[in-house]
Amino acid sequence: MQNQLVEWVEENRGEQSIRKLSKGLSLSHSYVADVLRGKKPVTWGFAATVAEKMGLDYLDAFQMAGLLPVDPQNRG
Repeated sequence: MQNQLVEWVEENRGEQSIRKLSKGLSLSHSYVADVLRGKKPVTWGFAATVAEKMGLDYLDAFQMAGLLPVDPQNRG
């Protein structure tokens, strides 16, 4: 199963190449490519950077990344 945050990034990067996305995140191309391909895990730092640079709530990013449990009261 692919990480939900990775899925969100893939859906929301539009037509951007991984290289352009990486530049926008201020992360190396190879690191971002490895995370998106599942070769490296999604870390707290990656999730925080995605939240900050792509306009996602930090708590949502951490939950989507599987770093925090999902609050069952907020499930839709």
